Amino acid sequence: MKLLLLTEYFPTSAKGDISGGVEARIFYLSKELAKKHSVTVICSWKNGEERKQVINRVNVIRVGPNHPYTNKGNILSRLKFSKAAYQEAIKHSADIVEGTNFITYIPAYKAARKIGAKAVATYHEVWAGEWIKNKGLITGLLGEIWERKVLKLNWDKFIAVSEFTKNKLIKFGIDSKKISVVYNGIDLSHFKKFKDKKYPEPTIVCQSRLVSTKRVDDLIRALPLVRNKIPKVKCIIVGVGQELENLMKLAKELKVDDMTAFVGRFEKHDDLIRTFRKSWVLALPSVVEGFGMVLVEAAAVGTPYVCSDIEVLKEVNSKVKYGFTFKQKDHMDLANKIISALNHKFNKAKVENFDWTNLSKHILQD
Repeated sequence: MKLLLLTEYFPTSAKGDISGGVEARIFYLSKELAKKHSVTVICSWKNGEERKQVINRVNVIRVGPNHPYTNKGNILSRLKFSKAAYQEAIKHSADIVEGTNFITYIPAYKAARKIGAKAVATYHEVWAGEWIKNKGLITGLLGEIWERKVLKLNWDKFIAVSEFTKNKLIKFGIDSKKISVVYNGIDLSHFKKFKDKKYPEPTIVCQSRLVSTKRVDDLIRALPLVRNKIPKVKCIIVGVGQELENLMKLAKELKVDDMTAFVGRFEKHDDLIRTFRKSWVLALPSVVEGFGMVLVEAAAVGTPYVCSDIEVLKEVNSKVKYGFTFKQKDHMDLANKIISALNHKFNKAKVENFDWTNLSKHILQD
């Protein structure tokens, strides 16, 4: 079978230096699918990268003008990539054309119809009706228009990354028979290689974009309460974003800046996983998530988690069973659950079903 996959970003080597969850998903799934099928990935290009490569038997074609990694805005650059991706896709023959992230849905659909292939969309989050709240007026309005157009297209199939996302697609009129659920995953064999010892002092780690919907301020507000019970506790906050200055100011106001380290964004994903491994508990206070992959990643290296009780995180927790949920936006409950997690002995995490090798077996069903 010939598979043509459109995605915004893709690693430049088999080492898989990943910049985000969508990129990780397409990298590992394409690697597994290429063992039995012909797989071509069309992605964006930035200065210094090769235009064409073969990585893990996957043909990688980078198109469009220079498009550095970003997780917000950059609308013009993204639209230029979208157009270039379509123009490249229609040069190929394929049985399936798949859009793997938001900006690639429309070019993937139009290319599939142009070359007579099945059109598939992998859906991570449904933000219709919520774009302006999540992204502000300008980006939000454009996103709202784009997504509502995407959802009106006659797709052959949707792949949702969770039951939560599937249910939201159904809510917006997508036939449930067209939707399969295939979770995001990990390369479990790689995660088993991390053997680092825990930090000597109880350490909380939080990895997140530093924006308001991630509610990292709730974690900072919880820290004085945690310290009252566990005096030597430390906190590492991994990430960048527009809320950084406000969060640092809040930590100083609450007098927890001496126990809180803002370490920015790790360039290598392995450095992040190593930090998860060495920490004692991971905290995810976010109220907007497409999946919550960090819960699986932390559990895979033996670190329990505490996450908000939004639906998608409750779903992941019900599968992994290696942490606690707290009442969203309630920093006191968050503090109590962190204290409980630091003092609790968990059974083995259930992460085998999140291994990419197992997940890839379901991706082409139906």
